[in-house]
Amino acid sequence: MSSYIPGTSDHCLVKSVTSFSPPDCDSRGERRIWCYKSADWDEMRHFFASYPWQQVCFSSENPSSCAEAISDVVRQAMEYYIPYSDVPVGSSARPWFNADCAEAEKRKHSAFLAWVDARDRKAPDLSSKKRAFNHAAKSYKKALRKARFDRISHIGQKLSAQPSGSRAFWSLAKSVEANFCRPTLPPLIRPDGTLAHTAREKAGLFASLFANNSRLDTGSSTPPTLSHCGTSMPEVRIRNKEVLRALCRLDVNKASGPDGIPAIVLKACAPEFGATASGRKKSFVGYLTNEMDGITEDAKRQNNWKDMKNGLHGCMIFQILKYHTLFPRLKRP
Repeated sequence: MSSYIPGTSDHCLVKSVTSFSPPDCDSRGERRIWCYKSADWDEMRHFFASYPWQQVCFSSENPSSCAEAISDVVRQAMEYYIPYSDVPVGSSARPWFNADCAEAEKRKHSAFLAWVDARDRKAPDLSSKKRAFNHAAKSYKKALRKARFDRISHIGQKLSAQPSGSRAFWSLAKSVEANFCRPTLPPLIRPDGTLAHTAREKAGLFASLFANNSRLDTGSSTPPTLSHCGTSMPEVRIRNKEVLRALCRLDVNKASGPDGIPAIVLKACAPEFGATASGRKKSFVGYLTNEMDGITEDAKRQNNWKDMKNGLHGCMIFQILKYHTLFPRLKRP
C-alpha cells in the first residue's frame, strides 16, 4: 500500500509503503439479547427431559467434547423457546438515533435526489434545489446534535438518581461504556509479520512469547526424585442431589460464562437437569456424575492428578460446582 500527498506536483515528497493491512472498519459486532420473561419454560423443560443425552452428548471419551456437545444442546433449546434479538454494538451503533433524526435524514435524502435530478436536467430552478439541499443537510446535523445531547442528558439524570456504587448504577455505566472493554493495547506484530488486532490474538501472542522466553536449558540434568506421599485422596462421589442443589443456588444476576449459557436457564431447568425420577430418562447430570466418578477413580488408581484436573475442567458440571465449593475434597492433600 502506497500513500501520496495530494497535489499536482510530479515530485514525491512523502511515500509510505507497508505490507500490513488495516483492520476491517466495516465489521460490526452484535450482541444477543434474550427476553426471559417471554420464554416458554414448560416446553424447554420438556425438551431437556426427553432429550437423548447419552447417544448424542456422551458418544466421545473426551470430556471437553462432551461439554461442548451439552452446551450446544442448551443453546439450541434457548433459541427455540426464548425470544431474542441481535443488536449491533460498538462504534457503529447509534442508540441516540430517534424518530426526529430519521425524519431529518429522509428529508435530506429527498432534497439530494431533487437537486441531482435538477442538475442532470439543467433545470432553471437548480440553485433553489441546491439551497433546499443545503438547508436539509444543516437541519439533519442539528437533529443529530440535539439527539446526542438529549441522550447524554438523560443518562446523566439516570446516573445521578441512582446511588453511587449500586448495582443499577454500575449496570447503566457498563452499558454506556460497552462494559469498559475498550482496547488499550495497539495492534501487535506477529513473528510472521501479520498484525494481531483482537484481544484473543494479542493474548495468544503474549502467551507464546512468554512460553518461548520461559524455557531453561537444563542440559543433561535429571529432575529431582521426590519421596512418596503417604496420604491418598479419599473417595469422591458426586451425587445428583448435590448437583441439583448447586443448580438451584445459582445467582441469576451473574453474567454467563464463556459457553454463553446464562444461570437463569440452568436454574429454571434444574429439575430436568438433575432429577432421575423413576419412569423418566436419565438426565445429562446423571451421565456427567458417572463420567466424573470414572475420571477421579482413574486418577486415584494411576496417581495421575494432572489428567484428573484436565478431565474435570472439561466437564460442564464442574464449572458449575466450582463456584459453590461443595467438594473441598477435590483438592489434593
